[in-house]
Amino acid sequence: MVIKAVFLLIFCFIGLFLSDIRADEYAQIHDPSGLAKVYAGKNLKAPVIYRAKNGEIFPFEWDEHWSEVYLKSGRSGWVQTRALRLHFTEKDLPIDEADLAEPSEIDELAQSRGFSYARDSRLAARGDFELLKKFFEIVWAADGAAAESVGNLPTVVYHLLGDEKFAQFLKAQPLSYRMMVRGEILYSGTTTPTGLYLSLHFPKTSALLFQTEMIDWPSPDGRYAIRKVFSNGLDLAGSKVVEAELIEKKSGRVLCNLMPGDIGTGAEREGEALWSSDSKRVVCLSSDLNVRQGNLFDKPTPPPLKKQVAVYQLQGDSFVRVELSLDASPNQLKDMELRGAIPGQIYTEPLSWLKPNVLLLRRHEYYQKMMPVVLEGVTFESIRDLAREYEITLTFQSDGKVASNWRRLRN
Repeated sequence: MVIKAVFLLIFCFIGLFLSDIRADEYAQIHDPSGLAKVYAGKNLKAPVIYRAKNGEIFPFEWDEHWSEVYLKSGRSGWVQTRALRLHFTEKDLPIDEADLAEPSEIDELAQSRGFSYARDSRLAARGDFELLKKFFEIVWAADGAAAESVGNLPTVVYHLLGDEKFAQFLKAQPLSYRMMVRGEILYSGTTTPTGLYLSLHFPKTSALLFQTEMIDWPSPDGRYAIRKVFSNGLDLAGSKVVEAELIEKKSGRVLCNLMPGDIGTGAEREGEALWSSDSKRVVCLSSDLNVRQGNLFDKPTPPPLKKQVAVYQLQGDSFVRVELSLDASPNQLKDMELRGAIPGQIYTEPLSWLKPNVLLLRRHEYYQKMMPVVLEGVTFESIRDLAREYEITLTFQSDGKVASNWRRLRN
């Protein structure tokens, strides 16, 4: 899972999702005009050697702007990539486990969760939404060799489903699940860039996964929600939250400006929100996980990747932000090992509301530090990775103050 997350961040940073598609794989013409010209070269001034209608299928080799297609005549030519949609059949789905000499890692992972990988993936691709939901949960949980076994299967599955069915499925899922699916699609994507590809060929799906504006996270009593606007709908790497408000759902009235506490940027720009059961408090998680150039020992030192929380509570007929003391753990100054260490990641995330006024958080801190190492009598400086993990309990008192209790967990 950690490896997958790192790859996803890198992909979002560079903005390209290059594929391993070969000439023995297929694409179909899918252009608003109803046809696409096949050129003798990679430019619009080259001779047109064929006019392909929507739905025609060709073996092809994918490239970002121009893709080479192979015609029945034996000739090959070039089509603007934006006019091509990937084409799959059920033959591209996994082989039945019964036909394998021994189960693969992904088969074993699926079996442990009551999912027959080959059979149920096939049913998911045909529109069984219950199995489709479990399918994406399993492929997202896959790591290492299991993740390698998955390959581009998520891409195959949603193409077999089609835009209408896939969007219908996603619309019924909570935002956190849709973000997970988006991450899996980006991670295993075979198009470049994936956001643009979906907007062209899966517009209903794209509208759910790449929103410019959203209203979500309704309070338990249904009175409140959170509205966010993003600087860019499709380009996650270059996108950030530009408006964030807590609103009254019925009237749309703004009850609190959330922007000062929202750092949402990049692949997890939407963040999360968790309401207390009485709808009087909400904890908002925002993340800035854009990959930085260089390393932690560059000058100037790059800022750490961050996930942070902000808590808002009802006061009269509006909400106000509660001041939290979460900048550093109470014993950090006494932690001699961390002296001189540079923070690379600081993740503070909400776990649950234990009571309407008691919030449980988890904090992860990762550092790097230059430390002396002796090898065969020779002393030299080496980079050492350090980590700290805490469980934080916040109790919101009637006088407006917050009592915090930090408990360091075993690394």
